Amino acid sequence: MTLLAEIRKPDGRFASAWRFGKPILPRGEWILLTLAVATALAGQIVGLSSGRSTDFHVVTTVVEDLSLLGILTLSAFLAGLLLDAAKKKSKSPTRHVLAALSGFFYDPARFGRALRTVAIFTLFAIGFGELKGLAALGGFQWDEPLMHAERWLHFGFLPHEWLSPFYDWPRAVQLVNYIYNLWYFVMIGMVLLLALRHGSPSKRFRYLCSFMATWLIGGVVMALIFSSAGPCFYGRLGFGAEYAPLMAELGAIDKVHELYALSTQDMLWESFAAGKNAAAISAFPSLHVATATLVALFAWTSGKMLRIAGLLFLGAIMLGSVLLGWHYALDGYAGIALALIAWTVTGRLAQLAGVPATASTSCLKASDR
Repeated sequence: MTLLAEIRKPDGRFASAWRFGKPILPRGEWILLTLAVATALAGQIVGLSSGRSTDFHVVTTVVEDLSLLGILTLSAFLAGLLLDAAKKKSKSPTRHVLAALSGFFYDPARFGRALRTVAIFTLFAIGFGELKGLAALGGFQWDEPLMHAERWLHFGFLPHEWLSPFYDWPRAVQLVNYIYNLWYFVMIGMVLLLALRHGSPSKRFRYLCSFMATWLIGGVVMALIFSSAGPCFYGRLGFGAEYAPLMAELGAIDKVHELYALSTQDMLWESFAAGKNAAAISAFPSLHVATATLVALFAWTSGKMLRIAGLLFLGAIMLGSVLLGWHYALDGYAGIALALIAWTVTGRLAQLAGVPATASTSCLKASDR
């Protein structure tokens, strides 16, 4: 038997599943694709109506980051397979690795799911990149009301004032900044996980649907209605000096231990002042915290250790959003509430759409024939 023949062996349904395959989309998948395509089309309409050409930078950035994480993941996976081959004293480690990989590449259901997941996220990112520009039309009318509201809610103090002991530990602030910057890679990593993971279809559906709903409602609708810039831009916009002590404290720490948040804030302000990217500045609600909440909710059903890791990640992002001056605490509270509502609603939607709770071991069954 040739090596190629053995690789194609896993379940013997390779040819028939691809040639005469059953329904193209599993249950509930049309909802995700429809939402992603509708977002992409709406984004293009908004972009063209405002005289902007399509910005493919979002596409290239997403593809590049997914590719980088994909390479790292594949490298780790291959290393694990080689170690497994060594433990089993396999006579041919190469054959062992290729046979394992064939379970993914020659399974049309799993391979198709991976392609669709990346396509859904990319289409959504293209559309959202244009739609978020609508938030700039609000004119930052809510910064002062949010400041007064959170001072009242936190017993006469601004939230960062309750966190003042942290500023005595510059290294701790820098560590929080590092974790806060990891948020983007966790977000991209979740897409890669959902693309490659042979797990619960309902959990995948629930996360992707919740993610898109949260970003559309929070990052477009609520961001427009409650247009705000955040504490780090409060003084620059002429609203007052309430957050000047916070920014001075961060500036002092930055001189000793570099805080990437400050250089990023300066870059965003320069871009805003030049009229290049006003949409990049938006505080309410916090999509960082909302997304971290979705990650924690996904991890909550994945075992005790991941549950703890998810909660710690959410706590670090919520802490960093206030500690680094990016957000009012109310931004984070709203982000958590929005994510919880989206997660609850999409859980019910998954049931109504008949999305299975467990993955099928058969590529034909996985197609939901």
